[in-house]
Formats: sequence, structure tokens, C-alpha cells
Amino acid sequence: MHAFALSHELCTEFLRKQSFIANMSAEQEKVLRDNVNRMYKETAKWRA
Repeated sequence: MHAFALSHELCTEFLRKQSFIANMSAEQEKVLRDNVNRMYKETAKWRA
């Protein structure tokens, strides 16, 4: 989703829904969310 330049909010919402469907633990979802947040933060300077 990030590679297609979709918004951080859309990606986060998608992750939340998929985590629910996959019955992930809160810790698993947090690890993925932290990685998504880091990816968007690190690439923000290049997209500006």
C-alpha cells in the first residue's frame, strides 16, 4: 500500500481490519503497526 502511495491512515485502517480477520494477538498487531508507522515516518522526507 505504501508503494502505491496510499495514505498512512488507509494503511493503518487496513492493518486493523486484517488483524481482526486473522485473529492476531494485540502484540502481533502492535509489531505490524509499529513497522508501518516507522516506514511512513522514514519515507515522509522523500515524498515531500
